[in-house]
Amino acid sequence: KMASEAGQAPSSASRTGLVFDEKMMQHHEPGHPECPERISRIYEQLNKDGLAQRCLHLPARDATEAEILTVHTTEHMERMKKLPSLSDEDLDTEATQYNSIFFSKGSLESALLSCGSLLELTEAVVKGKVRNGAAVIRPPGHHAEHDCAMGFCLFNNVAVAAAVARKTLGVKRVLIIDWDVHHGNGTQHMFYEDNQILYVSLHRFDGGTFYPAKQDAGPSHVGAGRGQGYNVNVAWNTRLVGDAEYLMAFYRVIMPIATSFDPDLVFVSAGFDAARGDPLGGCNITPGGYAQMTHLLSSLAGGRVIVALEGGYNLTSISLSMAACVEVLLGDAPQLPSLTPTADHIRKAAIASIELSIQHLAPFWPLLASSPPKPAAAAAPTSPAAAAASPAPGAPATGPPNVDELASIIADSLGLGK
Repeated sequence: KMASEAGQAPSSASRTGLVFDEKMMQHHEPGHPECPERISRIYEQLNKDGLAQRCLHLPARDATEAEILTVHTTEHMERMKKLPSLSDEDLDTEATQYNSIFFSKGSLESALLSCGSLLELTEAVVKGKVRNGAAVIRPPGHHAEHDCAMGFCLFNNVAVAAAVARKTLGVKRVLIIDWDVHHGNGTQHMFYEDNQILYVSLHRFDGGTFYPAKQDAGPSHVGAGRGQGYNVNVAWNTRLVGDAEYLMAFYRVIMPIATSFDPDLVFVSAGFDAARGDPLGGCNITPGGYAQMTHLLSSLAGGRVIVALEGGYNLTSISLSMAACVEVLLGDAPQLPSLTPTADHIRKAAIASIELSIQHLAPFWPLLASSPPKPAAAAAPTSPAAAAASPAPGAPATGPPNVDELASIIADSLGLGK
C-alpha cells in the first residue's frame, strides 16, 4: 500500500522517503549470494512492520549517463551499455574480465535503476521534500572503481549520489559512512584527495587478507593532498566484532570527526554483512546495533541521512537490520544494542584497531588525541535500555542518545572500566 493511501499523514517534509523497484531484481545469477530476494525480502519486512506505509514512496528512475560520468569513465559506461546485446555465453565471458562480478540480460537496467533511485531520494532530501530516507536498491556499489565493475558492484551508487549532490544540488560537505563488512575501495579511491567528502569505513581487514584484500584499507591510509585526514578506516583484525565494538568506534573516532566536519548531507553505505548470521561477514552486529548507529548519525546534517543498501547476504538479518534503521529514520526510539561482555581476545583486538585509527588521524583531528569524557561525568544509567532511551538535556525523547551515558555502558561491556 502506497504511503499516500495510508490515510492522514504528516507533511512530506517531515517524513522519511523510501525507494524500491522490483525491476532491480532482473540482475541475477543462480545460487549467487547477491540475489534478487535481498531487496524483496527487505521490502516485505518494511511492509510487515508497518514501516513502508509510514514513508513517502518515491519513484525509481534510471541514472543518466551524465550522472554516472561524475565518477565513472566513459569507457566503463560504454562496456556496461553493451551488456543487454550480449548472449548468455558472452555475458559469462565478459564477467571473467572483472573481480567477483556476474552479468545477466537485466544487469544494466538494474544497475541504472539502483543508482538513479538513490539519486531521486538524494534530491528529495536535499530539496526538503523528505527529511531523510532509505534506498532498498541493488546491485550494490561501493566496490565499483571509476573505470570498472568489481565485487558484485556495477556503478558506485553512493559515490555518484555524493558527487551529483555537490555538483548540481548545492551541497558543500558530504559524509559517507560505510559500515559494510568489506572495505569500500571504490568510494575511497574516488574521493581520496577531496576534503569536502569525508569517507569513513568500518570493515574487516584481517591484516589485509579480507576482501578486497588491499593494504590501502588499513588505518594508515588517511587521504592525500588536500584530502589528508578525510579518509577514515577503522579496520578490524578479528571475527565476531559486534555492537559494543562498533559503537565504541563511533564514540571514540567517528562522531568526534563527523561533528567537527559538520556535513550538510550524510550517506550510509549500509551493507548488512557485518550482521549476526551473515554467511560471508563473520561479525556480530544486531539490528539494535545498526539502529543505534543510525540514531547517532541522525544528530548530523540536520537529520539529512540517507541509508542506501550495499551488501548483506542473510535474508533475515538484512531485513531486520534495515527495518531497525528505518524505524529510527521515522523518529521511533532505536532498538537496544547487544552489550553483553565481549570475549577477551575480540575486545583487545577491537580496541587496538580503534586506537590505531586514532593514532593515524589525530594529526588531522586533534580532538581525537584528548581523552574521552569520563563515564562518571554523566549520571550513568543502570542498563543499556536507560542509556539508549536517555536524551541529552533539552532533546526530544526520540533525539540522539546521551552519548556519554551510552559510552559508559559500552566501556563496561569492553572491560575498559575495570
